[in-house]
Amino acid sequence: MKDFRKYDIPFVGLKLGEHPFFYKLDQSFFELFEDSMIQDAQIDLNLVFDKKPGFFDIQFNLSGFLKADCDRCAEEFHLPIENRYRVIVKFNEGLVKPSSENEEILWLSQGDTHINIANHAYEFAVLSLPMQRVHPEKPNGEPGCSIIAILNPESSEAEDEMDQAVDPRWEALKKLKKK
Repeated sequence: MKDFRKYDIPFVGLKLGEHPFFYKLDQSFFELFEDSMIQDAQIDLNLVFDKKPGFFDIQFNLSGFLKADCDRCAEEFHLPIENRYRVIVKFNEGLVKPSSENEEILWLSQGDTHINIANHAYEFAVLSLPMQRVHPEKPNGEPGCSIIAILNPESSEAEDEMDQAVDPRWEALKKLKKK
């Protein structure tokens, strides 16, 4: 059985107010989830559990990086992740039927003594992934992706690099480009 217990927060013994929790989301964490979109990462999760009378306010602050393949050149690179999410936890007293319309509200029964944040942490890490994953720009403003430098004909350095690394299968296309 997968060990999600270390992501349990026992809220019964906590006093009212903010309580910080810190978790490292790395490869071992993402292996707990079957067919995970994230394989290798180093993400710090700073969680602020604010216990208030009748409900909890949980702030998930994620920062770090994960290994991703560039959508342009298919090279692996470190994709920075930084995001914040909020979850409100309320208790269902049986009088009110919980609505699933608002996904920021999590309902617990009165008998619950702890909350497990593993699924939320995983979902928030996945939601932090951009739609398009490309190398970040270099500090001097140049594209970080090597394929952009090769495809940019304005750069003589890129042209020299392309001349040195010509695949014989592309020789015919190179002749068409120079016409």
